[in-house]
Amino acid sequence: EDDNRFMIYCLENPELDVLEWLPAPSSDDSPAMKERKETLLMAIQLNVMERAFLLYRYQDTKLRKAQWEGWEQDFVDHVKSPTFRRRWKAIDWQLDADFMNHMNDLVREYEKSNPDSTE
Repeated sequence: EDDNRFMIYCLENPELDVLEWLPAPSSDDSPAMKERKETLLMAIQLNVMERAFLLYRYQDTKLRKAQWEGWEQDFVDHVKSPTFRRRWKAIDWQLDADFMNHMNDLVREYEKSNPDSTE
């Protein structure tokens, strides 16, 4: 929750250079600023996805299994996006290792099944 609040603040104030892993571009209307905003949105999205993975992936209850199936489909849908795959491959912040491995497996599976999708 706090991580996302900070990322939202950074998204609302993209000109501030407060992230070591994502320097602020010099111009507000540059392609680099658009990329910065997309990366911040993806960081927020990945925080939510990581939490869902940690909450539901290894659960045995019927409700949690159902939740997991929905989240897993969401992960698969995201992996289909070239922008998501490009940003995923470029991230350098820390996420849960099991989550990162799972997402890397999904990306590899998608790209193997869709060879024209690789960049």
